[in-house]
Amino acid sequence: MSEPYENVRYWDEESWKKYFTEDLGSLYRSSIAVKAIGDWLRREVGRPLKEVLRDGTLFKILLGGLREDGTFSENGLAVFYREIFGTGIDKADEFIGRLKAGMPLEVAAEGLMGAAQQTPFLNAVDKVIGSLERVFRLLRGKGFKVEVKGAALERVKDPNEACERVRDFLQACLSISPNYNPQTFFIASLYRITRRYMKLAYPRLSDEGTFNYVKDLLGLSKIIVPETPDGSMNEEYTVWGFEEGSVGYEIVVNVVNSAWDVTELDPIKKFFSVKSEREVYFERAINAWLRIASGARDVVREMGNFDNSSRWGILQLKNPHIHPRASSRAGSCKLDGINLVELRSRREMLEERKILLTEFLDYLSPQLFLNIGLVDRRYDYIVWGAAIRYE
Repeated sequence: MSEPYENVRYWDEESWKKYFTEDLGSLYRSSIAVKAIGDWLRREVGRPLKEVLRDGTLFKILLGGLREDGTFSENGLAVFYREIFGTGIDKADEFIGRLKAGMPLEVAAEGLMGAAQQTPFLNAVDKVIGSLERVFRLLRGKGFKVEVKGAALERVKDPNEACERVRDFLQACLSISPNYNPQTFFIASLYRITRRYMKLAYPRLSDEGTFNYVKDLLGLSKIIVPETPDGSMNEEYTVWGFEEGSVGYEIVVNVVNSAWDVTELDPIKKFFSVKSEREVYFERAINAWLRIASGARDVVREMGNFDNSSRWGILQLKNPHIHPRASSRAGSCKLDGINLVELRSRREMLEERKILLTEFLDYLSPQLFLNIGLVDRRYDYIVWGAAIRYE
């Protein structure tokens, strides 16, 4: 099985155009289609219930799966629409009670209202739309003509239509995931990476023209620059990455996370039987790193502190410490030329520990590439997080 980054044509402008207009464009169109259904339902359902139920489609949306005992089938249309789109009946228990008492439908609906509320799913759709629109604005500023529009919706004619539109949206979320999409994985792998490791992973980035093209397109910036006396290692060990407001940052931090959030919603897991994309990515990434790290020395084992935070890194993965063969440490060190200096209190005294930045980054680079390691600069300090192996 090939790795997702092996098929990416990061030097090819046409490949990027296809990614932006087809992959991201498909996600945008499908998210607009789902949002349009939610907007239509809010307009149509939020009226007197007698009027709403006269519409055959809305009748099925509100009452599909209603059993004789007054309960709803968990797999019925009414439950699907309620959990995904927030539709329902105000004072539903009163309405059901009237039906069970033998009242005709029109009489039971008297004085009641339909209801449509915002749901976590619709909030997630809005986040996807907002993050994609920021990416498209940034791309237009770089001369990319990204024209992606969603189709207008007059009404839902078939209640099953919304199920299919949600399925299309979910498939589009999966299609841009770094688990499967070479371009997305490529962008994510550059979030924080040394120039040295960048060239090892993507040999064509050794060419300055190709590197500058990718740098300008995605918005790579220098994050950490070492200062050696002769400057011999400065370029190779400069850490590049994306800062907020760049195309790369918006795609990795906002688009990917927003799409992944969708796969973790309970109604989505319930009705579509999908796995969390974060869990899929984490398992692949941590196992890939453990294979690489099998003969490496854990240079950060005695640095920083044990970290047991629930979310890890810009992809909000599980913390590596939950893995049976790994743990995690995090800390901050002062950057002093080519050295990282950590001050630790021991027996009421400050103890200074030094490590070469080059050695530290060589250890951390595979983790940065896979986004299970973290590194950033805060003024004169390097903030980091790293996985360590259990023997």
